[in-house]
Amino acid sequence: FDNTEISNSHYGDEFNLIADWQVNEYLLLSGAFAAFMPGDGAKEFFTTDITTNKTWIQGMFYASFKF
Repeated sequence: FDNTEISNSHYGDEFNLIADWQVNEYLLLSGAFAAFMPGDGAKEFFTTDITTNKTWIQGMFYASFKF
């Protein structure tokens, strides 16, 4: 990629939230939430794909069992 046309160094802002709950000695539950808001640098870099210029949100739930 030739990034000589990118004039802004602010790629974006990210927010992450992770929570763990040890229910008992056999079960661990985890949840995660992440959001990324692209800045002007990311918008300049990804000019060909309109979906990359939007806020990205992801959620995850995880269960771990010991036996």
